[in-house]
Amino acid sequence: MSLFHPCMMSVGGVQVCRCLMLWISLSTCLSVHAQVLTLQNEHLQIGVLPNCGGRLVQFQPVEGVNLIDSNPTLWDTDDASQWRPVFGHVIWVGPQSRWHERPPRNWPPDLALVMGRYEITEKSNTAITLRSSSNSEWGLELTKQYTLKEQTLHLAVTARNVAEHDLRWDLWSNTRWHPDGRGYVPMGSNRTVQLQYRALDPLTYEAPTHRIVAGWFSFDQPVISKPGNKSWAKAMIEPAQCLMVYQRDQHVVLQQTQPIHAGRVSSGHSPVEVYVDHGQNLLEMEFHSQVHELSPGQTMSLNQTWQYRHLKSTTSINDLLQSLSVR
Repeated sequence: MSLFHPCMMSVGGVQVCRCLMLWISLSTCLSVHAQVLTLQNEHLQIGVLPNCGGRLVQFQPVEGVNLIDSNPTLWDTDDASQWRPVFGHVIWVGPQSRWHERPPRNWPPDLALVMGRYEITEKSNTAITLRSSSNSEWGLELTKQYTLKEQTLHLAVTARNVAEHDLRWDLWSNTRWHPDGRGYVPMGSNRTVQLQYRALDPLTYEAPTHRIVAGWFSFDQPVISKPGNKSWAKAMIEPAQCLMVYQRDQHVVLQQTQPIHAGRVSSGHSPVEVYVDHGQNLLEMEFHSQVHELSPGQTMSLNQTWQYRHLKSTTSINDLLQSLSVR
């Protein structure tokens, strides 16, 4: 009789149960960052932190690199009393000009929403749903749903007015991508871009340059630059379509959301914004929803998809961008 069993495998000449090996592998992974909730299929892996604003801190191809800029040394910290540079993908509310209203400060944003612990309301092999506490400075409760399907992440965010009075806010999606990549936004024809620059140290200032090629906006140089260059720039864009493309080597991510009319976005913002910070080596790609007037109990939402693509050696990023352009 054969001793082979489909659940057995050989490890160093010893027959070991595959289920045991899988359990050991998962346990080892979880022990490294106990706070991270993971979804994985044959194409992608994502990681979410319920203990830190329900934020996305991992987005990577299986057996590939994490494309999101996040600080793993802070993933297991459970402290909502102060802001920490965990980064990753977060949801703020806009406009930023109103952040000082409650309490009297302009930074950081609402700690309960961006740093607080979220309750896990649903978890399956393909989806995670989390909900914030209702103890928000801005009077909102956020629900985030992450769904992984093939090579696409679906992210749905709903904000509910839990205050006892009317509110006026928009939803602000901010993704910190790894800074040695590059972001692209489709301009199309008759579209505008507004640029803002600031030098924290004029002696080391090196203004980021940009280009618009074949209808696509991008900052020219990678964010990582010479030491001491403490400057930042922001591009505020009315895009041809609500699409942002991030590229790092052969890895490409297409972020897309529902159409957003520039005239319905909060004053001082645009439907799409790209922010680069040479002092902190940051690349942020942002969506702003339209402004919503919410009565107590009413909701607003912002849904987006992140589609992963791997560029073949015969395909350039310009070829891909041209194929995505609005005709």
